[in-house]
Amino acid sequence: MIQTLSRAVCRIAGRTMDLLLRPLPPLVRIETTNACNSRCTICPPSRHAAADPADGRPPVHLHHRPVRRAGCREIHLHNFGEPLMDDRIAQRVRYAKQCGLPRVKIFSNGSLMDERWARELIDAGLDEIKISFDGATREEFEQIRAPLQFDRIIENIHRLVALRNQFAIPHEDSRGLLQHFGQAGNGSPAGGSCR
Repeated sequence: MIQTLSRAVCRIAGRTMDLLLRPLPPLVRIETTNACNSRCTICPPSRHAAADPADGRPPVHLHHRPVRRAGCREIHLHNFGEPLMDDRIAQRVRYAKQCGLPRVKIFSNGSLMDERWARELIDAGLDEIKISFDGATREEFEQIRAPLQFDRIIENIHRLVALRNQFAIPHEDSRGLLQHFGQAGNGSPAGGSCR
């Protein structure tokens, strides 16, 4: 009887400790800025308030090492803000890679992806970027993602792909950077796969 009770208590204590010491999820998202240069109809209206790109930014080194030590395998450096409005996003990517995070990813609206940003992010080791692209026509895109310009986004995507293809990317999945853009099934002329 005492032995059975002892086993039950040990089992409960062990399961409780397992729950308390459970590793972090394999994926963690950190918003590095809440600023955005677009006023998309698909974003909550509260996100449309003007935000200071430098307001509330976490330090470059925040979270990455503990996240990696806890078993995280992927980090996304974005949420509602446009990550390219964070002038330290390439530093953050580089630091995450130096901390041993196997996969670093951002989502962007693509409007600020000039040659400088493309080169910096590729050089920093960014594994993947997804460009949000909504609408089946130029007009629909520009209505949903005002004040962004359809042609400029397409040009920026093509430049990023060309630079990605031009440089030998030193990480395992060299084809991972900008493999896909567009929302699946949205009929976007730019959507689908970009290899």
